[in-house]
Amino acid sequence: MIDYATTQEIFDAFAQLADQEKCALYAAAHKQLEGTRFSAPMDLVHEALFLAAEGRRNWPRGLNFAIFMAMTIRSVAYADRTRLANKLAHRSPVEDLLEWSESGALVAHASAEECVERSQTCALMWKKVYSTRARLEHKDPLARSVLDCMLQEEPITSLRDDSGIGSAELEAARKRMLRALKNTGRL
Repeated sequence: MIDYATTQEIFDAFAQLADQEKCALYAAAHKQLEGTRFSAPMDLVHEALFLAAEGRRNWPRGLNFAIFMAMTIRSVAYADRTRLANKLAHRSPVEDLLEWSESGALVAHASAEECVERSQTCALMWKKVYSTRARLEHKDPLARSVLDCMLQEEPITSLRDDSGIGSAELEAARKRMLRALKNTGRL
């Protein structure tokens, strides 16, 4: 049976690390930082230490603590990159995201970090929407009008009623507008 260290032993081992070992840990964390939500190597080291102290990463007493921490840092960074990749792979389509931002879902019992992340996503989305609108202004006025209807929460059939445009032409303009939004960048 493997003998794991206690929380106090983990903190003691971290405090007893030589300066050279701590520098090596920060260097290892710096190498693993890219593509994660962590902004500094120290954040990644502290996350690994927190997980070990919390008992979600167990330090076998027979293993050198610096090696254990380096492996934990690598594991935490990999898990974070995977989580972010999965989150990006499951993004909503443009129309759903527009509805989501207007629905007030941004404030539904989220942590401060989630609120900031969501508000940044929402701000980026609106920047892309208005950038697309400006591009469509001269390039495709009908597609821009369709986008304006969506932004004003009016049915696009109102364009047909006002200007006598056919349903097929209106649907084609809607598809061009959505394609222009998607080409502006993935939301």
